[in-house]
Amino acid sequence: MIYGWDISTSIVGMAEFDNSGKFIRAEHCDLRKVDGLNEKADVFRIFVEDYVKRIENNTHFVEERLGNFAAGRSMLQTLMKLAAFNAVCSFILYHNDAQCKVVHIHPSTWKSIMKHEGLIIPKGTDKKKELTLQFVTSHVDGFNVPRNKNANPQPWAFDMADAYCIGRSGYLRLCNVKES
Repeated sequence: MIYGWDISTSIVGMAEFDNSGKFIRAEHCDLRKVDGLNEKADVFRIFVEDYVKRIENNTHFVEERLGNFAAGRSMLQTLMKLAAFNAVCSFILYHNDAQCKVVHIHPSTWKSIMKHEGLIIPKGTDKKKELTLQFVTSHVDGFNVPRNKNANPQPWAFDMADAYCIGRSGYLRLCNVKES
């Protein structure tokens, strides 16, 4: 199985694919009401145990942290917290099934790969999450967007869409390596 992960300390998005790259499902782990990194990590560990199939040769693609660092835009303390949580979650994925691979993929790499799939995100836009969700919902059968009472996407829909793109680009990258 192939998994794409969009990890943050508030919501973790997950997308699952079979080994041929076919999308199976997207899920999320909501950590917004959980205090403390250790407690968040424990909730994530339980989520992984419940949702990730323990079979040989799983590949987990995780967005590399600090890839979006731009001076003045994010506080260094926040980025360090995200990097630490990303590392802990990556270890949890690895520890859940030692036969798996955890591959970190840089944000510019997955966005470049997805550009070839048709995802266009103009430079400087503040609508990256919305454009990604719109792309995924219009191109992926079976990707359901949970909505609130006002018909707006739930916050985790954006994380699941990012996870889809991370997993899809990881799969395409694996195919490219196999062909070489």
